[in-house]
Amino acid sequence: MDKWLIKRTSKDPGGGSPNNASQIKRIKHVVLDNSVASTMTTTVTSNISCENNAATSSTSSVITIDDSRATSSSTTITISHNSDDCSSIATSTLHIDTESDASTSIKQATATSETTGKRQRIFKESYIQFGFKCTVLNFEQRPQCVICSEVSANESMKPAKLKRHLETKHPQLKNKDESYFKRLATKLTTQQVDFQKYTTVNQKALQASFEVSFLIAKNKKPHNIGETLILPAAMKIVSIMQGEKYANVLKTIPLSSDTVHRRINLLADDIKIQLIDHVKESPYYAIQLDESTDVANVAQLLIFIRYRYENDICEDLLFCQGLKGRTTGEAIFNAVNTFFELHDIKWEYCVSVCTDGAAALTGSKTGFKAKVTEIAPHVGFVHCMIHREALAAKHLQPDVNKVLEQVVTIINFIKARALNSRLFKIMCREMGSEYENLLLHTEVRWLSRGKILRRVFDLKDEIRIFLLEREPKLAEYFLNENWLATVGYLSDIFEKLNDLNLSLQGKSTNVLILANKIKAFCKKISLWIDEISAENYEMFACLEKFSEENNIKLEEEIKTKIMMHLTNLKQDLEIRFPDTSYGDQWIINPFTCDLNTVKMNLKEKEQLIDLMSDESLRSIFKTTDLSKFWIMTEKNYPLLFKTSLLKLLPFASTYLCETAFSTLTAVKTKYRSRLNVEPDLRVPVSDNISPRINILTASVQSQGSH
Repeated sequence: MDKWLIKRTSKDPGGGSPNNASQIKRIKHVVLDNSVASTMTTTVTSNISCENNAATSSTSSVITIDDSRATSSSTTITISHNSDDCSSIATSTLHIDTESDASTSIKQATATSETTGKRQRIFKESYIQFGFKCTVLNFEQRPQCVICSEVSANESMKPAKLKRHLETKHPQLKNKDESYFKRLATKLTTQQVDFQKYTTVNQKALQASFEVSFLIAKNKKPHNIGETLILPAAMKIVSIMQGEKYANVLKTIPLSSDTVHRRINLLADDIKIQLIDHVKESPYYAIQLDESTDVANVAQLLIFIRYRYENDICEDLLFCQGLKGRTTGEAIFNAVNTFFELHDIKWEYCVSVCTDGAAALTGSKTGFKAKVTEIAPHVGFVHCMIHREALAAKHLQPDVNKVLEQVVTIINFIKARALNSRLFKIMCREMGSEYENLLLHTEVRWLSRGKILRRVFDLKDEIRIFLLEREPKLAEYFLNENWLATVGYLSDIFEKLNDLNLSLQGKSTNVLILANKIKAFCKKISLWIDEISAENYEMFACLEKFSEENNIKLEEEIKTKIMMHLTNLKQDLEIRFPDTSYGDQWIINPFTCDLNTVKMNLKEKEQLIDLMSDESLRSIFKTTDLSKFWIMTEKNYPLLFKTSLLKLLPFASTYLCETAFSTLTAVKTKYRSRLNVEPDLRVPVSDNISPRINILTASVQSQGSH
């Protein structure tokens, strides 16, 4: 028999009533249930008293240890005592150490205590003759039938009642001897231990299933990759590194296509639930929305929302929904409004809506804007600033646009024909050219115009030689110096417009910052016009290179054409981007603003003066994100905080929708055209909110791999 050394420490965190101090708690029974193989009973004497020291008493407690197949050498049992004589709970801890040839493990430890006056029956080993073993529920000993596993109340722990259960429900076994019931008790206990082990393994497999499903969705992969690639690859790796035994454990991870699909749905739902809660906590919010058609010709409506959460301004995908029928402004509004009503999101807290300027979204009578204005007239509307810049860039005067069309014709003649493309590539390779291919121009890829024109300009000699053999009429353009100078200028100006467009893209942008970038570009245009008048082309690399290499002076006609285009471009940008941020520049930098130019009332100006004099905030401002900085001022400068939040929340572009559409095309392909896209889209585009996998694991029933 194992030798058990039992030590007991007790502490009472609270005091008791002086009148009832003599009432002493008694530990009735402690059961450490591992198996029924061997049993040892030890009696421990313990002292428990209340803090008022009104009385102290000793009581005897019986500890029954059922020990078999143990694997640990020590355990600690915490016992709580409730009594009328103490206003708090006293806690006793039993430290049990064992010295044994075999290591011991105690699977379950429970303690039952009661105050004087409340009787609680104690299980006796002789009850096994009636087919009952002891189990503990809610710190209370209860008899459990070893035949049907039924657990009875503590009050039923009487020989007569236990015998009646045996004779009534199991009459065919009433004549069995005690050894028979002991074998059943051992079997039942073993099953319980094995079930606990199985449950632990299954929970780990379930968690692994969620983690792998999350990675599959995050990387926009098909659901069946879990069972066709990831699991076999993992098993192969583990088999090589650790052995076949450990590799077989991975088979319990459920990663079938249907299982991964369900996991991703749960992950997306959890992200959505958290997002809705965050939005409801925010005092205001702004949205951006756009609509596009997927590979299955389904019109997908995407909405992103920007909101304040804790100490930052966050932006996430609110929802993605396929629209049936015509994508009218009313249909879009009904989809958005239904979602808002379903999740209790109020229009009154919406400060801005950003769209791409489509008629269905901006129509003043039947468009989405008109419908929103009817119920929330305070909502502001922003036309995507990236889209506005693109419209201005595409506007060319006729003579300049004609040159661009001629370049496109030449590119398509070479690039769009397979034979010409191969021959041109061979020729460029033989000539040792830096490039071997032209870039194909399409209207959709307007952002690449600068790169396309630059490639044509760099390969102008190779193109001329190739066209002399294939299409002499097109080769004549490359003999015209004015035409080549215009191509060089277009290459330069479109590269600068592309750089401007890229600077407008990105997450966490706002109207104030992007408006400043547009104003800066307009000032550069004015500078360029002055430099061209002085015959300085340094800002246009291709044009300057062409002029120097050929030792030519640009004709007045070309100079006038370039200056006219720049002037029209500046005017177009100023019309599309009116200066509405005047008076709000203090939000960008409150420490350098001019109080005479700010749009504020007296109290706001007073708070701004106080803030400008706050040296601690000045140092923080230099190293802190703009949104986080203004949220930090909420307590001390509430008026400035509210005004800045209303200006920083509105989206400046539909960039998030555009990038999400790119993700959508990767998720919903022609091979997965029937996919319900929202869950698989929400997971990869949600960067601010992570799914609570531990909660999901606990809430889902475990299943083996199939």
